[in-house]
Amino acid sequence: MSGIEENKGGLLSTEELNLLWHQDEEEIPWWNQGIIHSQLRRAFNHDYKRPGVYLITVLKNDSTPVLSALKGNPSELDQKCFAEPTEIGRIILKAVCEFNNRNKELLNIRHYVIMPDHLHFTIRVLNELRFHLGIYLSYFFKDCSQRLWHHKNYRGDSFF
Repeated sequence: MSGIEENKGGLLSTEELNLLWHQDEEEIPWWNQGIIHSQLRRAFNHDYKRPGVYLITVLKNDSTPVLSALKGNPSELDQKCFAEPTEIGRIILKAVCEFNNRNKELLNIRHYVIMPDHLHFTIRVLNELRFHLGIYLSYFFKDCSQRLWHHKNYRGDSFF
């Protein structure tokens, strides 16, 4: 056991693992140099203000009603399968449209799929953002939550 492994009781940082796996610094793959991942799977050395396309997946809160219903039979090859938004899912669709209208010069949500318990979408950053992309997304999620709270006086947790 090396001094690095003993140092933290077996918990190694990415840099320490790279040093163990690749004794020479130049052997570390380019894609793993300097990237530290958190539970959010975010590359901390990436500038999320820059133009680009990002894939976002968001899970709904357990107390939030189902967002869509799956229709069709996936075992039938000739039958179309799709996710049909519920009333709550349509609230998200309205929020997407308004988000795109408010931010059309900077960014927009391009493609999206509303699944029963989560949402996938791509967001395209068109121009350099003033703030981190996460700030804009947090406003979108807040808007979804506020819409849910106003819908039939729902008083559960936040949407996501």
